[in-house]
Amino acid sequence: MFWQTTRFRIDLSQPRVMGIVNVTPDSFSDGGQHASVSAALDHCERLLKEGADILDIGGESTRPGAQAVSVEEELARVLPVLEGALKLQCPVSLDTAKTEVMRRALDMGVDIVNDINALRADGAVNCLAAHPSSGVCLMHMQGDPQRKQLDPHYGDVVNEVKAFLASNGMTLDDIKQSTVTPPYENLLLLGRVDTVPGYIDAEVPELEAKAGGPGSLAIIQGSDFGYVVYGSGLFTSEKMIAEKSDVVQRFVNAYMLAFADVIKSPEEAADIIIKANPEYGPKKDVLVQQIQADVKSTFFSADSKANGIGWMTKTKWESTAKLLVEQGAMKQNIAVSAAFTDKFLTGASPLKR
Repeated sequence: MFWQTTRFRIDLSQPRVMGIVNVTPDSFSDGGQHASVSAALDHCERLLKEGADILDIGGESTRPGAQAVSVEEELARVLPVLEGALKLQCPVSLDTAKTEVMRRALDMGVDIVNDINALRADGAVNCLAAHPSSGVCLMHMQGDPQRKQLDPHYGDVVNEVKAFLASNGMTLDDIKQSTVTPPYENLLLLGRVDTVPGYIDAEVPELEAKAGGPGSLAIIQGSDFGYVVYGSGLFTSEKMIAEKSDVVQRFVNAYMLAFADVIKSPEEAADIIIKANPEYGPKKDVLVQQIQADVKSTFFSADSKANGIGWMTKTKWESTAKLLVEQGAMKQNIAVSAAFTDKFLTGASPLKR
């Protein structure tokens, strides 16, 4: 499969890495770090050296609560960076929801428009239609960046996206559907890292299937690095516990019942996954293997045998936190005694095995 863009025909037979360049003062991950033209272009070159296949350049933060910027401000931020990036001999994507910014960038020769608003701005569709060889990436979003985090809700995400497409004259057949996997999977399969410490082996069958079959990957368990955590960490607030402890207990009860159901019937769990993600239909055997591997390696320990699945002790939490500090994964230790309770897990009467 190939993706035709303005200047490049991108081979999608293997995963492609898009390097993000935020030319903004307020993006949630790196706001202000690349806000100048020189800093942004240095970052572009660094991303390409580190293995990025595509550069995605944006001049307006869309993090939750971000304030909109004017067309003039966004143009001032991105145009000089786009001009420099177009000289780097790689596909260049513009991240914008504004028609005028799209038009100016496409006129410059930008390869891809990446629009979180799915071309719903006035004139956006016609703008792209005037550049039929350009690539386009669309996102479905409820609300806008100022309000999207306030009440996001999907009753039936598949049917709601279908309805969204239908309202824009499209169907599922008009888009490519894919399941997003954590980036470390892609990096491992692309050979850009040799190992992933602490990688949970529930994904091993799927990874091995892609990498060359059983035995093609050497898996390092978290226990090889000293991690001995087998329990489940659920987090809530002191206020929630004080005011709605019954809700917390019901949630933990449901959580533990779900674990028990998965242990009892991995095949039924796989069927539920496939119902929600039809693209996994041909991979049911792999899904069942994943679940069985997860149950075998991470569901049970001496503590869970004595007290029930998901069981975690304060001592284990303390030793794990200490180890993470020693290894540099945490800057400082935490007061585990102030943040740990087994009250709700005890109340759930977890399955013993």
